[in-house]
Amino acid sequence: MLNWAYSPSMQAIRNGFLFCLPLVTTGAIAVLLNNLPLPGYDEFMKQVFGEGWKRFGELVWQGTFGIISIPMLVGTSYHLAVLDNHKHVATPVSPLITALTALASIMIILPSDGEGGIIQHMGTQGLFSSILVSIIASRVFLKLARLRLLTMLIYSEGTEASIQQVFASLIPSIITVCLFGAFYFVFRWLFGVSVHQAVHEAILFPFHFEWIQQPLNMSISFVLLVHIFWFFGIHGLNVLDPLTKNLFASASEANAEALAAGLPLPNIVTKDFLDIFIFIGGSGSSLCLLLALFIASRNGG
Repeated sequence: MLNWAYSPSMQAIRNGFLFCLPLVTTGAIAVLLNNLPLPGYDEFMKQVFGEGWKRFGELVWQGTFGIISIPMLVGTSYHLAVLDNHKHVATPVSPLITALTALASIMIILPSDGEGGIIQHMGTQGLFSSILVSIIASRVFLKLARLRLLTMLIYSEGTEASIQQVFASLIPSIITVCLFGAFYFVFRWLFGVSVHQAVHEAILFPFHFEWIQQPLNMSISFVLLVHIFWFFGIHGLNVLDPLTKNLFASASEANAEALAAGLPLPNIVTKDFLDIFIFIGGSGSSLCLLLALFIASRNGG
């Protein structure tokens, strides 16, 4: 299991999340500033900046968390190509072209119907799809790019190595993108749904079984799955965001409706419950990790 955890694909996913860290931090700060739980904070900001003061934070969120699956895909594909080049020093492939090919591939399979078009699927809800596409598209492209029959070799005095890599990657990139286009049409014809929707349903599928729909079983299974992802260096809460929204966010809304109607709250485990009592200190239980590091440092560990 440990060998699998340190495979190039898993390392690329981990590095992809690190690649997104500046955007995630910026988006988190914007969300925090828009929702500081301080008495009189909202009224003060309205007096200083006007009624639409939260619009700035919403725009920052839109440019960070709202499209986080795209930089995640680019970062993962880029690092996968870098790691693959370490094993094939004699035939390096441009990591940037690898990332751009994967980006074109994800754009093909993203559904464009519905309000918001493609952009609505670029946030955390499309993160799992972007990870799959980044690995598959990059692997296919890298395999094709190292086939001598498909490489256009240009030798000219003064030609930069990066320009040579562009022409060498031309045909493999075209084939990879066209393969994803063909896959999209075949998949839609066979199953009647988009690839993105199918991945979304696959994530939710295990939680449709009757035995797991009990609140305690569902909560334990969800938390366990989140930390399994974290064990391999993958941001579990981001990957499982569709599950969080469908199961636990809806439970929060049901509680809010029951409270407004003066009825007993039907759900104990909600998104708010998980955030406050389970994932202490944020994603990955950061406060617990910091406390463990502090104890270990005092013990000389």
